[in-house]
Order: sequence, then structure tokens, then C-alpha cells
Amino acid sequence: MDIIGFIYALGKDWITLMSGVASVIFTVMGFIKHKRFQFIKRPEWQARMYWSMALLCFFFASVRIWTDEHKKVMDNAAYLQGTVAGVFSFTINLPIQVMINWKNVGQSPARNTRPYGKLYVGSDITATTQQAVVNRFKHEYEQEIGTKSEREYRFVFPGQSVNMDCIGVVLTKELWQSKDILFVVSAVRFKDASGLHEAHTCSYLTGITYDNKRPCYSWADCDTYVNQVDIE
Repeated sequence: MDIIGFIYALGKDWITLMSGVASVIFTVMGFIKHKRFQFIKRPEWQARMYWSMALLCFFFASVRIWTDEHKKVMDNAAYLQGTVAGVFSFTINLPIQVMINWKNVGQSPARNTRPYGKLYVGSDITATTQQAVVNRFKHEYEQEIGTKSEREYRFVFPGQSVNMDCIGVVLTKELWQSKDILFVVSAVRFKDASGLHEAHTCSYLTGITYDNKRPCYSWADCDTYVNQVDIE
């Protein structure tokens, strides 16, 4: 904790604010005889005006220092974005396997990254169904991270990525022939200089096309759970 540095910065900023035009005017009014100002009825009002301005400048100096430091931290924070990197198994009677790529697009390394992902099936893409899928995932993710050590995953430096294999649904003939929607949900919890964070991604399969018999999968982002939040 740099108390001396804080006091120095606070004092410097406070003096700057007290040297402003408005502060100088109130300072002058605080020391000139009150009888020269018709709206000042009592001498003690002058002292109150001066000390009120001094406290106000002290408050704004504190806020400005905190804002500047907070901005520096946020500018140097890690930020992870998840996208579907590919489908590696889409065969009848076998589990579907989808990979999520988590890329650090921030300015700071992400430490102790703890990714997790699962596949789910929903009847449609309405907001109610999406929220139900996300709620199910959240419950499973909390159980998952509670059983794993934070030392299991490496640093993810800016520009680097960490991949997460998502499995959870067996592709049956009934599922293939149905109109059900395949959802993939993933999250990664990590730390950086500003604290503990959790990034989320949720996508659903919109269609499969073929290019020379090679399947091409199209995905769309859900309306929820596509963000990054601060935990601590």
C-alpha cells in the first residue's frame, strides 16, 4: 500500500483545485470583511464558505485520483472472448464435440484460467429456452470449478488463446431428424491485476451446409450470457 504516494498525489491535486478561479473567489470572500458583501449576514458564514469549498476540492481530488488509477487498471485488464472454433464430432450415436476458443483480447495476462463448456438441446431459440439452458450450465459450472485446483491451467497472455472441448449430447437419429436446437455454452474464470473475472459465451447451431461433401456449421450468438463480469 503506497500511502505516501497517495498523500502526495492527493495534496498535489487538491492544491490544483484550490488554485482554480472559483476556489480563489471563495477564498477571497472568506477573508474579506463580511460587511462588504450584502448577502453575507454573519461573519461565520464566510468561514463556512471557505471550508466547504476546501472540503469539496478535497472530495473531487480523491475521486479524480481513484478514477485515474481505476482507468489505468482497466486499460491494462485481461479480456477473454469465446468463439466456436470448430465441430470435431458430429456422428450418429457418438457424443457431439465442439471446441470453444477463448482468446485474450485485453492488455494483461489472464491467470489461473479455468474454462468449462457443455452442449445442450433446446426446443427453440426463444429467450425463455436460452435462459433455461444458461441456468443449467451455471449450476454445472459452479460444481465443476469447486472440484478443480486453480493451478491446473496456465497463463493466457494478450493475443494468446486457450481451447475448451465441449461435450454433452449424443447425436441420435431422433435428434438428427428433429427440429431441436443444439446449444453450446462455455465460461472461463480467471484473474488479472484488477481482480477475479468470468467470461461467458453462448451459441446455437443455425444450420449445416456442405461444400464438396464437407460439412460447414453456422452458429449464432445467444441473446444472453455473452459477456464478461467482475466477480471480485
